[in-house]
Amino acid sequence: MPSIKPPAVAGQFYEADAHALRDEIRGYLDAAEVSPTNRKLAALIVPHAGYFYSGAAAACGYRLAEGQDFDTVVIFGLSHRVPCHISILDADGYQTPLGVAEIDTELVRSIRERMPGLEYQVSAHRMEHSVEVQIPFIQVALPGAKIVEILLQADDPQTCSALGQAVAGAIRAHPEKKVLIVGSTDMTHYQSYTKANEIDRATLEVLKSLEMDTIRETIENTEMIFGGRDCALCSKGAVYAVLETTLILGGNRAEIVTYRNSGDAVSMEQTGGRVVGYGVIAVYEE
Repeated sequence: MPSIKPPAVAGQFYEADAHALRDEIRGYLDAAEVSPTNRKLAALIVPHAGYFYSGAAAACGYRLAEGQDFDTVVIFGLSHRVPCHISILDADGYQTPLGVAEIDTELVRSIRERMPGLEYQVSAHRMEHSVEVQIPFIQVALPGAKIVEILLQADDPQTCSALGQAVAGAIRAHPEKKVLIVGSTDMTHYQSYTKANEIDRATLEVLKSLEMDTIRETIENTEMIFGGRDCALCSKGAVYAVLETTLILGGNRAEIVTYRNSGDAVSMEQTGGRVVGYGVIAVYEE
């Protein structure tokens, strides 16, 4: 019997009703300030908050990809709730209100062959939203695309580089597959509207450089200044792994697609004066 992962946050982060959800996503895609691209899109970095807050930003990334014939989307996300070094979902499908997105089990096996010790930690995936919120967008913008879900809290260079090499090697071993790489992350947490804009736009500029050493140094320095639980990228390990993978596969030009924060969705009184940032980066192979 097929193993299907049920949704964890339908009705919370996004609509639980299929018709309402499809209409919501279609509305975000149609309102996006970008158009589908005919350039060779290699990767996207997109946010993962509730659609009310970050759906308009995420839609700008998926609008670029819409209409392209991607066979598989490999999504790197954060395990928010459960301690998890790194884990890959081992299932046959991923249920959302829009139906079951098929898991690319062939690519999952190929990745695991190239990274011994990469396991499926069931508890990490059970209630995690960082990848789940991407899947309905993919079902609407890239219908029929298969999914690979990878969660990690690790952000050290060795792990992210090894993961990038494993994923890139698996993709190269299957040249018949057209694969899009997606990194799921929000940006600054709990800064003022003005400060969030300042910090996040600087982070997006450095991500655009695709210079991994500079990116790591900038993120670490920014977070040292914050202190506490504040962050520059809540899923920085996922972002690093996406970039490592993409660079190996030939991604060589990145662009900032859009930026906004939760203060653009609700009044500052509702945010308590503190916001969360949502940026989108596209990486192309040119």
